[in-house]
Amino acid sequence: MNPESDKSFLYTFVKDYFNGDFEVKIMSDTLTMEEIESRFDGEWVLIEDVETDEKLEIVRGKVVYHGDDKEVLHQKAMKSESDHLATLFIGRPDPKIRIEELSAFGKEKTDFLINAHDLPPTASVDGVLGLDFLRRKVLTIDFKQGQIELK
Repeated sequence: MNPESDKSFLYTFVKDYFNGDFEVKIMSDTLTMEEIESRFDGEWVLIEDVETDEKLEIVRGKVVYHGDDKEVLHQKAMKSESDHLATLFIGRPDPKIRIEELSAFGKEKTDFLINAHDLPPTASVDGVLGLDFLRRKVLTIDFKQGQIELK
């Protein structure tokens, strides 16, 4: 028995049971994209043996991982031997949040939208600055001196 797949199966069964869907499908079964979307809303999924239509949209595949940890998803994807693989988040994308003021490296930006992301617990950072903050600036990273300068 594989403890990881057993956990996935149990989670899927319990989730479906409480949603009123009593049909039991083993995780290795091929699921339609509609089934994947209804079962794994708000989760990252790794799908193997992906079948697509003429527009290259996913029609069906085998969900081999689902959960909220994107790092685990990527680790499993790297180990997959499937020739037809997809990783995606089921549900709404990360929300946009309006920030009144952000200050970093002595520079300030006011009243702008950012994408909000959850960072994994293992991340040793408080956040990530994107192009919306860094655009039209010169960023110098001096590894030898251990300094970062933003002009």
